[in-house]
Amino acid sequence: VDAGLLTDEPAFSYAVVRDRLDELIQAGTYTMTPQITPAGIAARLESEPDPPTPMITLDMRPGRRIEQTVAYLQQEVEREDVDFEMDPNEFKRLARNPTNKLREQYPFLQQAPADNSLEGFLYPATYEVHIDITAEELVHQMLQTWEERMGDFVNQARNKGVDFYDALTIASLVEREAKAATDRPKIAGVYWNRLDKKVYRGQTGGLMQADPTVVYATDSMALADLGVKKWDEYVFWDLLGVSDYSTVDVDPEYASFQTYQNPGLPDWPIATPTVATMKATLNPATKSGNLFFYACPGSDTHKFAKTASQHLKNTQSC
Repeated sequence: VDAGLLTDEPAFSYAVVRDRLDELIQAGTYTMTPQITPAGIAARLESEPDPPTPMITLDMRPGRRIEQTVAYLQQEVEREDVDFEMDPNEFKRLARNPTNKLREQYPFLQQAPADNSLEGFLYPATYEVHIDITAEELVHQMLQTWEERMGDFVNQARNKGVDFYDALTIASLVEREAKAATDRPKIAGVYWNRLDKKVYRGQTGGLMQADPTVVYATDSMALADLGVKKWDEYVFWDLLGVSDYSTVDVDPEYASFQTYQNPGLPDWPIATPTVATMKATLNPATKSGNLFFYACPGSDTHKFAKTASQHLKNTQSC
C-alpha cells in the first residue's frame, strides 16, 4: 500500500488465504511493477527475493568538516572495486543548505541560526550502507545518529545556562586541538575563559586565538576555487607556514574565523565533535583560570598557563 502497488487490500488478503501463502511469504527486497495484480504480488512474495544490495563501509572520522566529508565520498565514488553511486555534489548541497523541512524534522537543528549549514551536526561514525544509498538518505542517517548520541547535550546545556550552539562550536575547536583525552576539558576551559571578561581581564581581549579556525577560513577560500572532483586531492587542515596567525587575511564572509583579529566565537562550528569532546566542553576545567595552551612539537599533550608571560615560558621550554 505504501509503495502504491496495492489498492485492493481484501483482494490481496483473499489471494494469500486462498493459496495458503501466509506461511510461505519471505522477507526481503522485491522489485515489482505498478501493473502487477494483487494475486501477482502474493505470488511474487512467495518466490525468492531480489539478490541483496551490496554494502559499503563509510568511515566518517571525527574532526572532518563538511567539505572534507564530500571529498571522502568523492574518493569512494571513484573506487574501482565497488559501484558506489552517490552524488557528492548533492550531499554538499544538502549539508550546506538544509531545507526548512529538514530543520523541522530534526528540532535540534533549530539551535543553529536559520541560514547556517549542518556543520557540527553530521555525526562521525562508521556507517554500513547500501551502495545505492542517496545523499539525502545518508544525511538523514548521520543526523539520526547525532540525535541518538548527542541529543541529550541540548538539555544539559540548557540546564547549565549555556547556549548550546556556542558549546557545540567550542567543542569543534577542542576536537581539532586535543590529541590527549585528558586535555579536552582543559582546552575547553581555556576557550570558555577567553569568553569571560571576569577571567581574561584584558589579557586576550576576548580573542579565541584558535589556529584551526583560521585554517578553516583559508581552506574554505581555497576550496571555492576548486571543483568538488578535485577536493579529494586537497590537503585539509594543513599548517599555513606562518609563525603569526594574526597576520593572515581572510575574506569578509569568514571574518569571524580569524579569531586572532576578531573577538568571540566563529559564526559556526568547524567540524562535528565526538560525544567525549562534547561532554568535556560542557564540563570544562574553567576554575584553573587558564587562558593559554601550547603543545611542544611532537607532543600529544599541552602546557597550560594563566598569563601571557607564563605562556611565553611554556613555548620557549620545548
